[in-house]
This record gives sequence, C-alpha cells and structure tokens, in this order.
Amino acid sequence: MTLINKINLVVGSILLLMCGLLGYVQFDNNLRFLQQELETLANTSIRHLDVALVPVLESGDTEKSDNLITTIMEDGTLSAAKLVWLLDGKEQVWQLDNIETAAPDWFVSLG
Repeated sequence: MTLINKINLVVGSILLLMCGLLGYVQFDNNLRFLQQELETLANTSIRHLDVALVPVLESGDTEKSDNLITTIMEDGTLSAAKLVWLLDGKEQVWQLDNIETAAPDWFVSLG
C-alpha cells in the first residue's frame, strides 16, 4: 500500500468518524429539545385546564368536567388524567389508549 493510499484511508476514516459523531450529537440535542418542548406544552395545558376547571369544580358538574378534560386531551399533549372530587371522593379517570405516531417503530425505540 502506497503512502497516498494510507493517507486517503486515514483521512476517509476520520471523515466518517466525524460525520457519525456529529450525527449522534445532533440527534441527542434534538431529542432533548423535543422532550423539553413537550414538557412545556404539557405544563401549559395543565395550567389552562386548572384555570378552566375552577368554575366546573365549584358547581360540581361531572359532565362538564368530562367534556373539558376530554377536549384538552384530544390535543395530544396529555395522555392520562385523574380527577378526585373532594366532597364525595369520586374519581374520574381519562386515558388515551391508542396514541398514534407518524414515526416508524425503529425510530421511536431509539429514544
């Protein structure tokens, strides 16, 4: 193997290593950013729900609370909610069973 071929091999290997490293760093940064963004979105939805539920809780209307929480959950920011009424201890639980993702399974499992 000539010196030129060895240099080309080393430079090509370093180039591939750098591309792989930069790809990993970019993927990790994007993952952290998306997790933080989803957390912020969920906190915002919870705050909106908190403000909107006050009149409903004061009136004790379970149907209105069901409609309100279902509407908030349809946005996709919350996947489960639980409401415990203080007066009678009755619990209302909401949970989305089929969470659809547009990403393939192998990509979702990377996180």
